[in-house]
Amino acid sequence: MPLDPNSIVKQLPRQRPLWLALSGGLDSMVLLHLLHGSGLLFKALHVNHQLSPNAHLWQAQCQSVCTE
Repeated sequence: MPLDPNSIVKQLPRQRPLWLALSGGLDSMVLLHLLHGSGLLFKALHVNHQLSPNAHLWQAQCQSVCTE
């Protein structure tokens, strides 16, 4: 079954703002893009747990994308 972004957005709670846990992985980056295009008020939150040697790169990527 194809994924319809509009049907996903319609199912989101309407409380403001929505919070997105942004890991920097593909799934959370797709959700970030979807929310950005939805017109909904949201905030993204990234927590760097430093569990990976690449954690600082993921954090920088999340910050860069959100800044754009």
